[in-house]
Amino acid sequence: MISLDNVDSTTLRDVLLYARFTATPDETCASHSVIAGCTIDLGCNEVWPLPQGVSAGPIAVGIDGDSLGSQAPAFHGGETLTITASGDVIAPFSAMVIAPSEVTTSIAPTIDKTSDLALAWTGASSGSFAVGLSQGIDGDNTEVTCLFPADDGRGVVPKAALALLGGTYEVGFSTQARTSVDVDGWTIGVVVGFESVFADGSRADASVTVR
Repeated sequence: MISLDNVDSTTLRDVLLYARFTATPDETCASHSVIAGCTIDLGCNEVWPLPQGVSAGPIAVGIDGDSLGSQAPAFHGGETLTITASGDVIAPFSAMVIAPSEVTTSIAPTIDKTSDLALAWTGASSGSFAVGLSQGIDGDNTEVTCLFPADDGRGVVPKAALALLGGTYEVGFSTQARTSVDVDGWTIGVVVGFESVFADGSRADASVTVR
């Protein structure tokens, strides 16, 4: 069980790897679109802390199993995880997911945005395989996220999504288990992730050029 005590807008980031707060989805990014299962967000801004007077709405809570403050992973994959929070500004909640597993993948240093980007990964995992590309600074950030069934072992980022990009991006890969709970006016989306690795065992994040 992963226990998150005294969850509020000031301590949550110290407990979790990341968390996003917003009163409405439109306040997070200037524009949002979905192309063939990939989300493209432009002009994104993380809001810290909770906006004044916000007492309900959507919140995303993310937990990275290999970055919870210890040398050993918090889980290896396949375990049933219960995530609980005693609550503070945010209502108390409990959620359950099946932990994802580590997989191995690869990426070329240059991506041709006029062609589909084929991805492949090895290693069994439940949940989703996620690829994310990001560029820019907070408040003016471009983010592209694509999710594929992890047990497929392959997926394609469509060129229609890549066509909106250009320049240097940070890319990262992970397997994810997702669920959500509704409590006291809050819709709490919980994402438990396990960062993927490259064939040499290093973390699967890199800088790539899209052109």
